[in-house]
Amino acid sequence: MTRATLRHHFRTMIKYEARPAVLYSKKATAVDVILIAVIRSEACARIEDYNGTIKHSKVIEEVEIEIVNGERINIGTYVHVWDEPLSYMEHTH
Repeated sequence: MTRATLRHHFRTMIKYEARPAVLYSKKATAVDVILIAVIRSEACARIEDYNGTIKHSKVIEEVEIEIVNGERINIGTYVHVWDEPLSYMEHTH
């Protein structure tokens, strides 16, 4: 696992559930996320179970990571992004 920066997204909470969600933003904002390089199918199933009936899009987005020598690079990875009405959110950006 490594820390990654997901640009043009922000984190907020889902109303009445006390769970975070990541949303796309046109603003110049970013959210820190954890990048998991290799994940087994059982772990993928747990992520889907955690998301439950709430709809998240699983899309490929560009994230920035810092490698061992301190250099920052951009890579593409799957992210789960909120795909329901913003009215379900505690706070919008």
